Amino acid sequence: YYHSIETKDGEAFGSVLFPLYHEYQLTVLYENTLTDQDIIDRTYDSIKDYFGYDFSYTFIDVTDLASQIGESSSRDALAIMLDQLAQEQDMKVISEDTQKLYELTVTRYVDKQGSATKTETDDSLVGETLFAIQYQNEWYLMYS
Repeated sequence: YYHSIETKDGEAFGSVLFPLYHEYQLTVLYENTLTDQDIIDRTYDSIKDYFGYDFSYTFIDVTDLASQIGESSSRDALAIMLDQLAQEQDMKVISEDTQKLYELTVTRYVDKQGSATKTETDDSLVGETLFAIQYQNEWYLMYS
């Protein structure tokens, strides 16, 4: 996921995302106006503009994890939403084949492009939320 952002690889980005939710994002939230490549380019450019340089991720720190029902209202709402999206498409509810669903809070450390090691001077982006789902024994991500 993060490697696809720093390398601006839209195809790799789309390949790690949970297909049902990703399709919902593209068609409903983005109203079919963005591709995976557009999303990656905008994400990269926004981080580049914020820090003022081309960047590489040097370290990804998971600072919080919610894995059980009741630990996070966002995680619980997403689980319900995924089942509803599946039912709207005449699919079996997602929860039946979901082994795990995690909400992760992530701090991303970045430095100038080409740097591969986290140092004390790295810039950081705090508090990104990602969801990791193990569905039918495959792992996917969802971003909010």
